[in-house]
This record gives sequence, structure tokens and C-alpha cells, in this order.
Amino acid sequence: MAVLLSLSSLCANAAFKCAQDGHTLYSDHPCPGGIALPPSDLRKPATLEADQQSAQQRAATEKRQLLELEENRRRNERVDDQQRARAAATAARHQRQCAALALKRRWAAEDTALASSQKAEKSRRQSRRLGEKYALECTP
Repeated sequence: MAVLLSLSSLCANAAFKCAQDGHTLYSDHPCPGGIALPPSDLRKPATLEADQQSAQQRAATEKRQLLELEENRRRNERVDDQQRARAAATAARHQRQCAALALKRRWAAEDTALASSQKAEKSRRQSRRLGEKYALECTP
């Protein structure tokens, strides 16, 4: 009876880790064609629980980090959208100002063409100044 118990305990503890064709295999008997490596570390349930808890903690930490990264990405996208909207509004306002200046310049040119000889010089000066302002603000 004692011999059977000792044999069964030997069989229960025997584990082999074999490397064969670039793969690692686990077996309860020695490897026939592979290289026998030192016996694998048979873990106790307490070690498995600790590993599970550690894995759960890592997963929770990684989940928090992922949520933070996603929130940062959304915040950056909102900031970028706001900046693009401001840039578009500024460009539209500039375009309206240029259109208004072009219109004033055209009206001044018309006024110059229709002005009497006494008012012609003043009208030409006003037209020239509007043209200079337009060129300053509206040409790239």
C-alpha cells in the first residue's frame, strides 16, 4: 500500500517542459524527440490567486489610463475645433472687410470720374488712399 501511494505521488508531481520544433510543450512524461527542460514550476492555488489579483489590478489601471487618454483626445479635438472655428470666423470677417474696401474704392473711382474740376483733386486723393488701404489689408 505504501508503495502505491509513493508511486502515485511521484506521478502526480512529474511534469516535463519540452522544446520541440520551436514550440514549448508540457507533458507528464519525458519528451521522446525533444529536449527535456527542467520540470515546470507547479504553482500553488495561492500563487494563482495572487497572479489573478495582480492581473485584475493591471487591467483596472490600464482601463483608467485608456479612459484618461480618450478624454484627453476628446479635449484636444474640442480645442482644435474651436481654433478652426475662430480661424474661419476671422477669415470670413477679413473677407467682408476687403469686400467693403473694394466697394468704397470703386465708388471713389466713380466719384473721381464724375467730379467737377474743383473737387477732382480731392476725389483723386481719396480714391488713391482707399486703393492704398485696400492693397495694404487685402493683398497677400
